[in-house]
Amino acid sequence: MCADGPTGRGRTAGVTAIGLVTLLFGLAYGAVGGSLILADDALAEPLRKGHPAGGLAFLLWLVGAMAAAAGALSLLQGVLGLVAGWGVLARKPWGRVLTLILAGLATLWGLLSLGASAHGAAYIVLGAAQLAYGTLAFAILIRSGSDFSGRHTNPGAPAGGNSDGLAAAADRGPSRDPTCSGSPSRGGQ
Repeated sequence: MCADGPTGRGRTAGVTAIGLVTLLFGLAYGAVGGSLILADDALAEPLRKGHPAGGLAFLLWLVGAMAAAAGALSLLQGVLGLVAGWGVLARKPWGRVLTLILAGLATLWGLLSLGASAHGAAYIVLGAAQLAYGTLAFAILIRSGSDFSGRHTNPGAPAGGNSDGLAAAADRGPSRDPTCSGSPSRGGQ
């Protein structure tokens, strides 16, 4: 098995993990966005029925509008996260770029959450999780650019860019590449 991954086809576990975590973050952002949009509807319901809300109708409307706007942005980030996660899992170059953009946003949200840590431990946990995701996504996706190029650094991969080089690799026998962990030159380590 080579450093490219157990399949020898440029598939790394780190890239797959980032794709899956990006999907999970997309689901979480989408759920938060949907909840905020529903909160706007709940705040506006008494106003639609003509309830004066103790003279705070405008304030309720303003809070609801801000919740809806934040919800729409969060929902958009969630949808982009789902698309980006799928793109990374499919090893699409646009998925990598979109995930890097979302990792930058997650880093920003993480720093903002840590800045609000005086409001509770949840901000610290959310901030740390987003910073960890952003940092790992940058480190893994920048280092693994060849996974998204359609080319393979594996010597057993066919020259035409076809990723089905398993038969050719099996015919060749054990790899003699010194970067492979099962290489005879490293004593089978």
